[in-house]
Amino acid sequence: MATSDVKGLGYYMFEKSLIQAITNLNQISSLMRTTEDPAAKRCLSACDVEYTDIIDNLHLAVVQLNSNAFTKSVSTGNAAILTYWNCERSFGNELTKPRSPITKINHDFFQLVTIAINIVQTLE
Repeated sequence: MATSDVKGLGYYMFEKSLIQAITNLNQISSLMRTTEDPAAKRCLSACDVEYTDIIDNLHLAVVQLNSNAFTKSVSTGNAAILTYWNCERSFGNELTKPRSPITKINHDFFQLVTIAINIVQTLE
């Protein structure tokens, strides 16, 4: 496969990750409006901040990929993964340990961005 094809596939997967992150942020915002449990609201609020950072990171990863800064793109993608973990872990850090209503969509995001990172790593 030509390098440009691999780069295009990496771009596509980062874009899919970005779409999933935006979808997740919208879902989190919706849950924040409807959830009555104060602990769950705090966790969702933390996730709202985390996903805003994730979206910024994914935009940057795409810019870096387009500039052929493959190592930086991978690092920025990894930063998005670390931020996703912070979101999910926030539920376990609460004393009442509310169940995360976003585990599945968080996992979907994780899978997409991991694929994007693995693709871009082949270009390093």
